[in-house]
Amino acid sequence: MNYKFQIEEVSGMVMIELESFEELWLEKIDSIQAKGIVLNENLKVVHLDSLVIKGDFLPHDSSYISTVLNKIKEILV
Repeated sequence: MNYKFQIEEVSGMVMIELESFEELWLEKIDSIQAKGIVLNENLKVVHLDSLVIKGDFLPHDSSYISTVLNKIKEILV
C-alpha cells in the first residue's frame, strides 16, 4: 500500500495496541511497541518497529485523548 504524507501535518503512521496506548497516556507505563511507517530525514518512507514514549506523540489535552479512546472503545464493542 502506498501512502503520500502531507509532511506539514503527518510524519508517519503506526499501529499500537489500544490498551497499551491508554496505559502509556495515563503514565502507567513508560513505553509501548509501535509498528508502522515514517518519513526519514530524506523524506523517504521507511518501516518502523520500535518502542515509543508519550513524548513521541503530538501533545493533546488529556480530555481530548480520553474522548477519542472512549469513542474507539464504543465502536469496538
